[in-house]
Amino acid sequence: MVIQTEIYKKRTGREDIDKEGSFYCFFNEELFRYMSEPYREDVSSTITIIENEEGDLVATETIEYTCRAGKNGIQREIKYAHDTEIAEYHALTKIVVLVIRPFL
Repeated sequence: MVIQTEIYKKRTGREDIDKEGSFYCFFNEELFRYMSEPYREDVSSTITIIENEEGDLVATETIEYTCRAGKNGIQREIKYAHDTEIAEYHALTKIVVLVIRPFL
């Protein structure tokens, strides 16, 4: 990290870039680790709401993305959660997860 810090001091012209509480320190301590973790690319989300014969609203949510590997590989799990504070719901009837391995 010493070489990196010296490079940023030269690039910014600030010798105090690494003082305690600086953004540079925050970045190195809290954010830098995410650069080596799996990440999502080309994320798109669509929510479709229709009314069925019983008068209930049926919501379908489709989320698509490409997962890219980090230093230790690809993400190991997919989690889905809905916010019960935002909307009431009667039942969660189906979850479909489709994983497609890209051609290498």
